[in-house]
Amino acid sequence: MFSIGLFEILLVLSLALVILGPDKLFVLVRYLGLMLRKLRVLYTQVTDEFDRQLRLDEMLKSGPLQSPKKPSKKSKRKVPQKSSKRSSPKLSSTSIKKPMRKINL
Repeated sequence: MFSIGLFEILLVLSLALVILGPDKLFVLVRYLGLMLRKLRVLYTQVTDEFDRQLRLDEMLKSGPLQSPKKPSKKSKRKVPQKSSKRSSPKLSSTSIKKPMRKINL
């Protein structure tokens, strides 16, 4: 696309340094970096939204959604229930209401 070599980049940077000065050059570079980041975020948001819309259109074109088939009685199997033999630890009201010690710095 662009055939910019190292020499051209150094030439542009040296001209910018002479014209703007070292203080303004760094401010400009930081501003350009922030703008580039915002453009990248915007680009990813637009492409994600575009892909989402394409997938939605493909789903709508494929036809109405079909309900899942009900399993036959032969294929039904019982799922064993887990027994809770362990008791959960209970918190006492005194352990909750204990005041925290103050730390003096």
